[in-house]
Amino acid sequence: MKKSILILLTVVLTSCATSTQWTKTPTSQKEELLSEPAIIYVLRPKKLHGSLVLANVYEEQNYVGRVANGGYLKWTTQKAHTRLKSQLGRGHMVYGVDVTLKPGETYFYQLDWKVGWFRNKLFLEPVALSEGQKQVAKLKAPLERKHLPNKKWHYKVSSN
Repeated sequence: MKKSILILLTVVLTSCATSTQWTKTPTSQKEELLSEPAIIYVLRPKKLHGSLVLANVYEEQNYVGRVANGGYLKWTTQKAHTRLKSQLGRGHMVYGVDVTLKPGETYFYQLDWKVGWFRNKLFLEPVALSEGQKQVAKLKAPLERKHLPNKKWHYKVSSN
């Protein structure tokens, strides 16, 4: 009985989590820039596994936001070549994917959990455009920065 109440309480509390969107810092002029910004979505489908952990997302060293279970992040970038990174909570393990973007294109990436013996890992996997659009319709939209209290919630990310 106690276990079922604990499981029910866990499911109820995790369904209330929201994604948090932070504005990114301006790009430097040294990088190759796109003529028209590209749109990037990072999707996190609602699953029981890993539902209590928030996933931090970075573009290069810039904190984009944190994705809750069943949420997504969306932002634009002018960079032609960038690296997207994901991090579990305040963990030190950061996994990234290098992407080459085209002007005006939309890109979808899904956070994929891998369970290990000692550590869980979070990877960014590319998603087809049609599948990504279907998933976004089912997920919770992120809160914008203006709706959040003025707190620094982001963490330092390593350069790997």
